[in-house]
Amino acid sequence: MQDLSVFSCVYEKKSVILQRKIERANYYANFIYCIEGMIDVKKIWLTDAAVWIETADGRQACEQFDNYASLRNASDKERQAYTRSPFGLHWPALDEDLSFEGFFASKEKNTYRATHAVA
Repeated sequence: MQDLSVFSCVYEKKSVILQRKIERANYYANFIYCIEGMIDVKKIWLTDAAVWIETADGRQACEQFDNYASLRNASDKERQAYTRSPFGLHWPALDEDLSFEGFFASKEKNTYRATHAVA
């Protein structure tokens, strides 16, 4: 009679290998989903009040600096010091990130500031 521990060991190794293949497949599926969902931004510019983007298909959108304390309180020089990734903008010195997707997301009106205004 053969030792069953040998078969058990082989089964466990194959199970681990299969699990790793599944994890890898899920990783690549998520990566492809992210790439397909990326917004192709062709132009970025700043005004006194907002950061604007324009996509390859001509859509334009902005994010108001007033909606982000770090950007609202930043100098023009600090606002200009952003880096761009395929997914959005990052201000390292301000620790602020804005995703391109968020520029086009529907926004809820910030009623807290209006009802709790500081005199």
